[in-house]
Amino acid sequence: MQVFNGDQFSKEALEELKKQVVSFVECGVNPSIVSLVFIDDPASKLYTRLKVKAAKQVGINFRVFEFNLNDDFGKIKTAIEWANLDKLATGVMIQKPSKHVWEVCRAKTRSKGGTDNFANWWQNLVALIDPAKDVDGLSVATKQAITDNIWQQQGLVLPATVGAVLKILAQAQFQPQAKILIIGRSDIFGYPLYQVLKHRGLAVELIGRVGLAAKLQSSKLLSEYDVVISATGQPQLINGAWLKNGVVAIDVGEPRGDFDFPSVSQKARLITPVPGGVGPVTVFTLLENCLSLAKQAKNG
Repeated sequence: MQVFNGDQFSKEALEELKKQVVSFVECGVNPSIVSLVFIDDPASKLYTRLKVKAAKQVGINFRVFEFNLNDDFGKIKTAIEWANLDKLATGVMIQKPSKHVWEVCRAKTRSKGGTDNFANWWQNLVALIDPAKDVDGLSVATKQAITDNIWQQQGLVLPATVGAVLKILAQAQFQPQAKILIIGRSDIFGYPLYQVLKHRGLAVELIGRVGLAAKLQSSKLLSEYDVVISATGQPQLINGAWLKNGVVAIDVGEPRGDFDFPSVSQKARLITPVPGGVGPVTVFTLLENCLSLAKQAKNG
């Protein structure tokens, strides 16, 4: 059984990325990310600090603009539109806050404009991001291009967490006929990952919590799958007793893992820990995306 070391993978990958950044700068291209962060959400602040640290390490400028979850929608909209037009910004992103934290904040003070539905509020924000600067693959246009399998032709990039999991899957070296299960239907991870794997011709299935409950009613549980990827945010949701021997278990749960690590690690051929698994690779992939967009802008 291999416990995937995301910290080590990221450390080595960032060293290589740093060399590429130096080459870009020597050619007069200075990669830069603008990130909007809602400081009411502790997790968003933590993730942003990690990204700022990694960006500084490789020489990418990472500018953070802070907002409160109760800020007027128009104020946030203006900042996104400004970042889209900023010639110094290679990439623009919004650090997605916790739905729970958003709802608590909005219950205390209703903000003006926008909507009081978290999903609509979020979609209205990401719809404003210029696809050419969509460094975290959040925009409506990027998601549609992924669905249509034309994101590469259009010079777009995948959501960073999707790119990270694809890198880890490459390390796992599973057979092409492997059956893959993705648990968690989010629009920023589960759905786009499903589309990418499906377009690669792999046998992949996407389910939510209802689908998982239905599978657990069967005698097979989850034992038919060679790869199980979970991103629900429900700690210790997946038990090793449900899985086959030799499974590849990729845990995208945060801030604590979806897998019951002790039991799943007894079954897994490869497992990603939380923390130290998918997270560090996601940070690297975001910065790699920045360079890809910089290259597109330079050549375009």
